[in-house]
Amino acid sequence: MVILSTVIGVCSALQNLCEGRKLHDRVAGCGLESDTVVHNALVSMYVKCGCLDDARAVFDTTPTREKDAVSWNVMMAAYSSRGKFQQALEIFNDCLLHSVQGPDAVSFVTAISACCGLKDVKQARALEELSCSHGFLETSVAVQNSLINLYGKCASLSEARLVFDRIASKTAVSWNSIMAAYGQHGNSSEVLSLFRRMDLEGIELSKATYVAVVRACTSDQHLDFGKRIQKRVSEGNHAQPATALQNSLVNMYAKCGCLEAAKKSFDEMEQDTRSVVSWNAMISAYIQNSRDVEALELYKQMCQAAEPDSFTFSSVLTACSNLNALEEGKLVHHQVEATGMELDGVLGTALINMHSRCGNLDRARRVFDSMVRINDVRALRNPICWTAMLAAYSHHGCARQSLELLFLMSLEGVQPNEINFTSILNACSHAGLSSQAWTSFLDMHTKYGVAPAAQHLVCLSDMLGRAGMLGEAEAFIGTSTYDDTSTEAEFAAVAWKSLLNACKLQGNAGAGARVAEKLAELEPEVSAPYILLAGIYAAQT
Repeated sequence: MVILSTVIGVCSALQNLCEGRKLHDRVAGCGLESDTVVHNALVSMYVKCGCLDDARAVFDTTPTREKDAVSWNVMMAAYSSRGKFQQALEIFNDCLLHSVQGPDAVSFVTAISACCGLKDVKQARALEELSCSHGFLETSVAVQNSLINLYGKCASLSEARLVFDRIASKTAVSWNSIMAAYGQHGNSSEVLSLFRRMDLEGIELSKATYVAVVRACTSDQHLDFGKRIQKRVSEGNHAQPATALQNSLVNMYAKCGCLEAAKKSFDEMEQDTRSVVSWNAMISAYIQNSRDVEALELYKQMCQAAEPDSFTFSSVLTACSNLNALEEGKLVHHQVEATGMELDGVLGTALINMHSRCGNLDRARRVFDSMVRINDVRALRNPICWTAMLAAYSHHGCARQSLELLFLMSLEGVQPNEINFTSILNACSHAGLSSQAWTSFLDMHTKYGVAPAAQHLVCLSDMLGRAGMLGEAEAFIGTSTYDDTSTEAEFAAVAWKSLLNACKLQGNAGAGARVAEKLAELEPEVSAPYILLAGIYAAQT
């Protein structure tokens, strides 16, 4: 059996499916499929050869009594590694119910990893309870570290911290996991505090530790700390910092506005160590600092050295949008199509924005319409895609198309948000569709449960002013109330300025004087309202 399983393992390592199937036939002919070691080897072979259905068939035909923990773990890991997280958890549940031996620590780590993909905090808590009842929560550091990572992914930092604090013998991985959890949600101060504690306690600092800390130093407040970490690494026993750390340094300097330092970190990387992430970090650095031309130039260099991924294309399309560079954007779009890459929400949104900003609204809509799967229209269109398409219609004054898209959202069960309604109301305002604007405004709260915000009321007051209904607009602004009282002054100033401009267009000096007086109360140091009012009077003489 050992020799047979070893040969199957060789086929697995070489991904030689043809020879693997022949061995499977021989095993079946000898009646050895139920042997646990041979069974596990066959499942693993099919998994590594990319034949998940065949792996499951072998798994299902093996009697439950012959399956050990490895059998269940291999099948769970196969589903999880391919993004089939729910199926992985179903295998885990079957293991709990039917396995003779029950799950081991690896089973829990694998199940927790699958739960990370779902980011389901309820399932996370259930797994923690199960790991406790099976005795692994107190005895397995691997399970504890995995739970910290899981709660971090689920944005439940308090629960991640509870698991961390309960670990009696914390390893470097424990510290790195909790720092990564805080870092994922922007709690940089806590990351640096944990790092200082870790350093004081004499825990060995790994490359992953330094990466977590540098990633937390992406604001001016923590830049000096990040520089000290970089110096410490360069002066330590790290002759060549890890690629992940160098990428993090590029990102840190870029977000702090230190573009030359970011470029220096990028240039210091050896050519053969630059990963796709390295190129993406530097391209993003240029875009973040409004150096879109350099971003496009670097992208051309990257294409000679590495294969762009979805993030690369999304970033470069953003640069094209900023430059209104339609031809370059079209070229990038063709490159995306040539790779056969499926449009995810981020890449699809980038394409919609690029075509819209470059004036090609029809092409933007074709991209939006292409982001569907049969029987699963919502699979690729995330809320950001809908927001981008609505913003495109609003920018081009296509009010009726905006309203049609809102109707389509309802049909597909997508909940519109306050940004979507801002686009719709703005489009209706510029198109003079006052009736549709009021209907959308009322539906926003009563039908969709979206509370009116300052920007919605600005759109409506602007619409009244454009329609020449200056008195109604003045009364509307003066009596409007909304939930977000913190933006009251901002709303009032923008709304009154919009109305004053409408007074100028209508040549109504009386209304203009009242509006200018309101603005003077809100912004006494600003002279623009008086200049605009003077223009109104001058036009009447």
